[in-house]
Amino acid sequence: VAFDPLCELTKRLIDDTVVYFSLDTLEYLQRGGRIGRATALAGGLLQIKPILTFDRKDGMISTAAKVRGRRGVQQRLIELATELAAKHPGEEYNLVVCDGNVPEEGAALEAALTRALPNAHRVLHPGRTPGAEPAWRWGAVPEQQAAGVTWPAKQFKK
Repeated sequence: VAFDPLCELTKRLIDDTVVYFSLDTLEYLQRGGRIGRATALAGGLLQIKPILTFDRKDGMISTAAKVRGRRGVQQRLIELATELAAKHPGEEYNLVVCDGNVPEEGAALEAALTRALPNAHRVLHPGRTPGAEPAWRWGAVPEQQAAGVTWPAKQFKK
């Protein structure tokens, strides 16, 4: 496989992919210096769960939303994906769900996303979608939930 076409495909995938994810604990953000000890303590006591995303231009992580409790995370992930899809009417897209080793919650998120976004070309759920698992095993934090949306879906058609 030639290197230049692979680089071009990778750039398109980065430009056309939006990822939202949430960590069940603020510990990793605090350890990494992204938030202070007091913020981590208060957020933990109040059960604040940030929903994070990557800036597609510089790769930096930013906060897309903050919710209280694990149930709030799934609902807000669905809302964010739905809002994003609404900005691209008539375009095909793919959805990706990562369950962070909590398969019941991943299955519930996948089902809810599929109901909310019935026009998705394909829904991938690593660990449940054949062939998708190895790409997501590289460092999943336990109990991390994530939803991703990619455009255009055509580039993934067989």
